[in-house]
Amino acid sequence: MKRDDIQIGLAENGGDPTQEGCVFEVDNVETALAELVSRGLKKDSSAIGDEKHGEFIWSVFYIVAPDGLCYCVGEKRT
Repeated sequence: MKRDDIQIGLAENGGDPTQEGCVFEVDNVETALAELVSRGLKKDSSAIGDEKHGEFIWSVFYIVAPDGLCYCVGEKRT
C-alpha cells in the first residue's frame, strides 16, 4: 500500500488467513472509504458502522480479501 512518499508492506505469516487480519486507523473513515471506492472497491457509506472497543467508539468498515484475510479501516471517535 502506498500513499504519497509512504509505503506499507504486509507480510504473510503462513497461518490461516480467515483467522488473521489487519487494522488501519485513519483520520476520516468516510474519506478513506470514498478513496477506496474510487479505486474500485464495491461498498457504499452503509458499510460504515460504529463499534465499541475498550473505552472508545470507532467508526469502521471491513474489507475481506479473496483469500479470507480481513482488513478493518477505522476512525476513533471522541
